[in-house]
This record gives sequence, structure tokens and C-alpha cells, in this order.
Amino acid sequence: MELISQHKKEIRNETLRKREMLTPEQVEIKSKAIQESLANMSSYINAKIVLAYIPIRNEVKTDKIISKSVVLPGFDDKKNLVALKYQGNLVVGPYRTKQPPYSEENLTKKFDVAIIPGIAFDEKGNRLGYGKGYYDRLLAGKKATKIGLAFDVQIVDEIPSESHDVKMDFIVTETRVIPC
Repeated sequence: MELISQHKKEIRNETLRKREMLTPEQVEIKSKAIQESLANMSSYINAKIVLAYIPIRNEVKTDKIISKSVVLPGFDDKKNLVALKYQGNLVVGPYRTKQPPYSEENLTKKFDVAIIPGIAFDEKGNRLGYGKGYYDRLLAGKKATKIGLAFDVQIVDEIPSESHDVKMDFIVTETRVIPC
């Protein structure tokens, strides 16, 4: 277990460093290509409710797809990640992230496609985030199609997985769509 944690930490640090080296112009151009590919996927086109995200730290931008998205991740009063209805306004949540204002209308069980950020992905659908497990808990047991958005520099050979890790169904980069 300790070896897995250490290996994940090494992958996280190296891949995060590569992602953060991308210039704002590169992030913009690559994000546009990724969002265009996503917009052409049948699972996205046919989705009734999409969970998206507000990017942080050079994550793939989602501005072109956010209008289709009606739910965004946010934290409840116990700092659990939940899906909240997006109505055009955002507030600062825990960890200085932007999120829709919290309301009792929790839409966590209602989305049929989840657009997920990450630090690293492998072609088997394994995802490495910041290590807190928020998305794993949010997505656990959900039948929603899980689509990871990443730049090519974020695709690694292998990410060690554990039983609680939720796998992606697809990963979309600026050059390809990877079915997992």
C-alpha cells in the first residue's frame, strides 16, 4: 500500500509539473480541440444532464461545454463533493474553488455523463487526482459515462489502481479519444 502511494505521488508530481509548464496560449488551443472532440461524442450529445467542472491549475478548460452542463461539483456543509445545479452564478467554496451556491437540491444521482478533470490518466481508464478521493466518492456506483479530459502530457504508461478508484470510460485529449 505504501509503495502504491509513493508511486502515485511521483506520477502526480511529475505530471502536474508538465501540465503547469503549458502556457496560457497552449492551454487555450489544446482545450478548444478537446472540447470540440467531446462535443462530437454520442454519449455527450445524447446526455440529458452533464456534470462538468470549473478548471483550476491549468486543467483543461470547459467554457465551451459548460452551457450544456447543468450541474457542477461543489461542496456541501460537510465538505462532501456533490453535484449542484448551475444557474450562471458561482461562489467561492472550500479550498478557494468556484462552485454554484450550495442548495438542498443535490443532483448527484441525476447526471448521466460526468466530465472529470485529473492530473494523470492511463489508457486503461485509471485516473490520478489530487489524492483526496472526492471524485471517487462522488462517482462510486454511478452508471454515468465517465469522461476524463486531459492534455497529451497527462497520459502516462500506468497508474496503480486501488479498489476504491473509479475508472474512466473515455479520455479525451487534444489529439485523440481513448476508449477505456
